[in-house]
Amino acid sequence: HHHQHHQHQPRKELRTDDYIYREPFVLTLDGTTVVEPKIIQLSIIFNFALARHLRALSGHESRQEKRLRTALKLYNWALSLERTYKDEESSLGLLPCLGIINNSAQIHRQLQKNEKADKMFGILLSSLMLVKARGDDVQVEQLAGFYSATSYLILKRSHVARAA
Repeated sequence: HHHQHHQHQPRKELRTDDYIYREPFVLTLDGTTVVEPKIIQLSIIFNFALARHLRALSGHESRQEKRLRTALKLYNWALSLERTYKDEESSLGLLPCLGIINNSAQIHRQLQKNEKADKMFGILLSSLMLVKARGDDVQVEQLAGFYSATSYLILKRSHVARAA
């Protein structure tokens, strides 16, 4: 295909706090574990959402919004499924769940839905605090991106306090 398309708007550069969780969910099958159909469904939806999201960021400006909206729908679907499986083993686990919240928030921000974005980032921040409080077995480096994405909330609060 040829590359002579119209001048597109320059794509909004991603800032450091525009962290996106990019790890696909990988099912390890060793022939002995029984994998719940639910977790297979969940992982497919999650990976498909992630693929749409990353495609939206790297692809054509003209299709970006549509792809972001599709990714958002899929993330929401994965999150609501995740909630219904809460107590069972068929869960994506901590990092992908934080990833869904983070990535949804980033999409809201890109679609200029700042209130929704702030709300999602707020949920992400409370989740991070919970993880810290529970002392989950998770590396700080694995959470660094999530912390950087939510840091503006903490800074915003201190700015407000200073300005008052």
